[in-house]
Amino acid sequence: MKSLKILGLAIFIFSFVLLIVSISLSRHQLSDAAIAPMKKYHGLMLKEQAGEDFDKEYASNLAFISGMDVLLHKTQAALETASGVDPANKVWNATNLPDGVSEWDYRMSDYDIKSYTAALTTATATGGMLPNNVGVFFFLIFVLGTIGALMYILSDMKKLPGIKHDGLFQSQFTKGIVPIVQSLAVATVILISCYLAYIEPQAQVYFVGTALFTLFVLMLIFLAERRERKGPWSPSKTSIGNGWMGVVIGTFLITFYIILYFYPHYIANWILLVDPVKQFLSGGKHADQWFLYGFLYCLVMVVMGIRMLVKYRHNKYQLIRTGSVIFFQLAFAFLLPEILGRLNNPAVNLLNPWPLNYGFYSKGSLDAMLVENNNYFLGMHVGTGMFIWGILLTLVVVPLFTYLYGKRWYCSWVCGCGGLAETLGDPFRQLSDKSVRAWRIERYVIHAVMVFVTVMTLVLIYYYYTGEKTISLYFFELNADSIKTWYGFLIGSVFAGVVGTGFYPLMGNRMWCRYGCPLAGLMGLVQRFKSRFRITTNGGQCISCGNCSTYCEMGIDVRHYAQRGQDIVRASCVGCGVCSAVCPRGVLRLENSGEDMDDRALDVRNIHVKMDDVTYL
Repeated sequence: MKSLKILGLAIFIFSFVLLIVSISLSRHQLSDAAIAPMKKYHGLMLKEQAGEDFDKEYASNLAFISGMDVLLHKTQAALETASGVDPANKVWNATNLPDGVSEWDYRMSDYDIKSYTAALTTATATGGMLPNNVGVFFFLIFVLGTIGALMYILSDMKKLPGIKHDGLFQSQFTKGIVPIVQSLAVATVILISCYLAYIEPQAQVYFVGTALFTLFVLMLIFLAERRERKGPWSPSKTSIGNGWMGVVIGTFLITFYIILYFYPHYIANWILLVDPVKQFLSGGKHADQWFLYGFLYCLVMVVMGIRMLVKYRHNKYQLIRTGSVIFFQLAFAFLLPEILGRLNNPAVNLLNPWPLNYGFYSKGSLDAMLVENNNYFLGMHVGTGMFIWGILLTLVVVPLFTYLYGKRWYCSWVCGCGGLAETLGDPFRQLSDKSVRAWRIERYVIHAVMVFVTVMTLVLIYYYYTGEKTISLYFFELNADSIKTWYGFLIGSVFAGVVGTGFYPLMGNRMWCRYGCPLAGLMGLVQRFKSRFRITTNGGQCISCGNCSTYCEMGIDVRHYAQRGQDIVRASCVGCGVCSAVCPRGVLRLENSGEDMDDRALDVRNIHVKMDDVTYL
């Protein structure tokens, strides 16, 4: 079995290296077919500006991207000049627009340049090793890589069932980094992301907004700790060390997310690899970076989900739960949106409620459901049904199921974010910070995000019904487009993706769920104060081994509760059940009960005894 494990690892590394190398294995050439999807005047002007170089062949996608950047900016300036706008004047005041053509159909914005670069890089890849052998590369990278990974994973079936620590605090892969380096890494990634946004024209709001938001949260933390601070903060004596392999993997994930969100044209060849899959599912539509992301997301969840099934095969709860998150990701988050899109309906995940789906109440989303959709099913307008379901999901289904089963019904059984954290992030669950300081930060940050998304949603609804984008409130203004863009960048991109997933090997697998997910925060309030879910403890059996606290991905010191025989009722608990699965004495149980709901989290609780069980002497 050891030979099988080594062979599987070698095959996986080969496929992974080939995936990286494939970025440059293409040649590119502009054509009329490639520029056909562009806006009419944009395509005509681009061809005019290209001149004799229009059909020039580029040796690699890097050379093509560099050439297109120059050509598209040249086209942008030419359009402004042709319409009577001085390129040096930032205010668009065109005087020579063609008859019947609006400003937005004629002008080429900086966003258009970014979109065109990504689309053209994919559409013009007509030559080279990869475009001419897409099927072969798909097999060598995805199919063969999956086979290698499964060979490595399934070789562990020979081991006895049960939890294995496997030196997780000594391994360079899973030991993480010391707290001070964690803080520096988070700050560095946020600053780099802000800089990348800042250098994009007209994106200064990202930088300013992020700085203000960060300063606000830091101020709250400082004020809360001021009275208790007895000296300067320093890394804990129990710091877990620096794992260089984890840092390398984390760096790759962070880089991937930055490229995916901000520079997708550099991974155009990866998009080309999954284009046949997209065309098969959607009926001829071409893939983009989001389909690539969804494909990779599902593939990783399935492979690492099988690893979860092998590792926790001694625990029935983990087997069912892992199968559940894989099913909901494949069926509802990946396949169903493609089917809906093929039927000319909004391609949405029907189990993605507000506020996690922060764009649900945006004008584009509401128009897609209520205005642009003309389909009917069983006599009901499909778009209206989606809109009503979205509201019911948030206001009825989420609170009701959280009351009955706690956050676990969604965070650990349905959610795609939680599914990736439980599968890909499982090797790093022990890296979550269990300190009181981290708990304070968690409370301030997640509730700040909840306020943020609520304000943004109210502004979007106001804009949709009144048509006014800007709301003036005394000393400042709220613009619907700006606040949604800011939230999408700061929370949707940087927090949920770049930091939330990229920091799995550095700070644990539930960074996003613990600190940033507004839906988790909303369900946490219900779970903490009015839910039947609890983790009960049998303190007399606890041997204080610490397995439960070590493996808690949400940073809860479970052992503290178990030693006292106190039920665990925490807003952050996602009910993954791993604490129970790794307990050697069966101390912990996940239960649903309405008994003493209002005082069950107290240190001193009432003990309820039936009179029938009392014997009088």
